[in-house]
Amino acid sequence: MNGPESGLARPTLGIIAGGGAVPLTVAAAAEAAGRPVCVLAIRGEADRAVEAHRHHWIRWGEIGRLFDLLAREGVGEIVIAGSVTRPDYRAIRVDLGAVLSLPKILSLMVGGDDTVLRGVVRFFEDR
Repeated sequence: MNGPESGLARPTLGIIAGGGAVPLTVAAAAEAAGRPVCVLAIRGEADRAVEAHRHHWIRWGEIGRLFDLLAREGVGEIVIAGSVTRPDYRAIRVDLGAVLSLPKILSLMVGGDDTVLRGVVRFFEDR
């Protein structure tokens, strides 16, 4: 058992938030269960209501910043929730982390939505 009643501290749950109510529902449920939460809200996608939780706004392409925030916030597990649209490539702000990950990122963009999502999950698991 690893819940609040076990006396063991649970790692922060990182929620990478797209649009809609699902990220908010996940955050509220985790907090109600005593789980610390940090929402990493994708600018232009996530609802401003995420600001009711510990949060940071991120832009498409800020891969290095994303991983820095995950480490700084003590995130031990990640959930990706909410809707997203494929970004306009001209609006992406690439940081050093994205440049270093560019070959992997480009390979994720080939294929249908399921292929892309599975690739994103593998990308996070590999980190």
